[in-house]
Amino acid sequence: MLLLLGILGSVAWSQSAQSPQIEQMIVSNVMGIVFQSEAGTDYELEFTTNMQGQTWRSGKFTAHGDGTVLTVFDPTGPNDKKFYRLTAIGPGVPDSGLSFDADTGEITLPFDVSGGVVSQPDDSGTTTPTSGGKAGYVFAVTDAGDYRVKMMVDAPHAGSDSFYVNIDAEPASGNYMTWDIIPLTSGFEERTVSWRGNGTFSAPEFPEKEFTLSAGNHELIVRGREGGTKVDSIVVEKVEAGSIDAT
Repeated sequence: MLLLLGILGSVAWSQSAQSPQIEQMIVSNVMGIVFQSEAGTDYELEFTTNMQGQTWRSGKFTAHGDGTVLTVFDPTGPNDKKFYRLTAIGPGVPDSGLSFDADTGEITLPFDVSGGVVSQPDDSGTTTPTSGGKAGYVFAVTDAGDYRVKMMVDAPHAGSDSFYVNIDAEPASGNYMTWDIIPLTSGFEERTVSWRGNGTFSAPEFPEKEFTLSAGNHELIVRGREGGTKVDSIVVEKVEAGSIDAT
């Protein structure tokens, strides 16, 4: 169901009986659409630069409705030639399993996307997180709490088996936020994100890193570390009291 449509600049948003009243906001050159959500409904922001052709492209930004006023951001900045629409994409995914494909993030070089898989070239390894490719994923949780991140990854050998990972901030320099993927995989297999911390690559301090998140929007940031390490899909799941991850 199409909920709303508008063009940034003139702020000519359409309104109807089915469309919530919305507003726009600009924060540090980031555009946000503010709207009243319906509890249990997921929303996706799409855009087009050609209203006549109406070829809509995914903005790669989603929100999980919880019955409150939400903001969906487009960090690419204001553009008076970009039209937006917000669509309901079905019942909301419960916080116990927020999932998305790796190629739906905001991907920057030297990360590359091939066949829906994100990786960087074999010769582009780095020990500086900000020098690696960046994949950013905006997601929303309705329940505050601790969350784990799991990914379907291909880590074939010791020279291609790690990323830098954090939520809501760039991974810190050094190896503290290094995710060493152990054991190695045979093709794509699911692994839970860890942090090396003050441990070693084979004995991380945080073998199943838990991220404490407030209700609302967050960004998962994955930085390339070793070339050839691949990620296909991602799940963010809430840690239930007393749960033990057997991955």
